[in-house]
This record gives sequence, C-alpha cells and structure tokens, in this order.
Amino acid sequence: MFVAAAAFLLFASPDPQTTPPAATQAPVAKPKKICRHDMETGSMMPKRVCHTPEEWQAEDAAHARDADNLRQLQGTRTRNN
Repeated sequence: MFVAAAAFLLFASPDPQTTPPAATQAPVAKPKKICRHDMETGSMMPKRVCHTPEEWQAEDAAHARDADNLRQLQGTRTRNN
C-alpha cells in the first residue's frame, strides 16, 4: 500500500522541466524606515521608534502645530497681580 502511494506521488507530480515558470513579478519595495530614540516621560530608558519618512514628517508637523498652539495660548493669558 505504501509503495503504491509513493509510486502514485512520484508519477502524479508534474515534471519540473515541463511546467511553465511562474510569472516573475518585481518585488514590492518596502519603504525605508528611519528610527529615532524617544525619551518617554517617567522613564530613563529611551524607546526606539521607527517610521517612514512621510510618517516622521507628519509627526513633526503635528508637534510643531501643538507647540504653536501652546505659544498662542500662553500669549493670550493675562496675569492677575
């Protein structure tokens, strides 16, 4: 029984020389990631954070926008002496 199954698999498998080659596709290039070390509040150990350049650009723009908003809020406050 085992010999018959082995013979079936041997003869039933297609010959690698007669099978057409698979369509070769160019590998999809992954975007290059840039890693930075980030110090989290309350931790002495830096955390490694990796993003694509576009993601870093968006994060840097968000941080700049937050800083500008904070400066505007501080400028509109008045001191009561």
